Amino acid sequence: MEEYYQNNPKTQEKQTYPATKDAIIDQLKARIEEQSATIDLLKQQLTVKDEQIATANRIADQAQQLDLTTHKQTQSDLPQKVTTKSSNEEKHGWLWRITH
Repeated sequence: MEEYYQNNPKTQEKQTYPATKDAIIDQLKARIEEQSATIDLLKQQLTVKDEQIATANRIADQAQQLDLTTHKQTQSDLPQKVTTKSSNEEKHGWLWRITH
């Protein structure tokens, strides 16, 4: 009987304990793989977002340049029209302006 208890409990403990460790290790490896997959997905999404931000910034710069160019053209047109009117007013007197 002593032989039975001496041999069996030790062998059972050795078999169940490493199996438990192996199960925990397998669970942790699976968890690491899931988290690695999640990290890879998030990196891809971050890359896409960075590209979208770069595109949006480029479009905003183009719009700003176009707006600036439009304002410059508008401002250069206005003084010419005003100058033309003032030169006509100088050629004719007040009586001519009233009658025509």
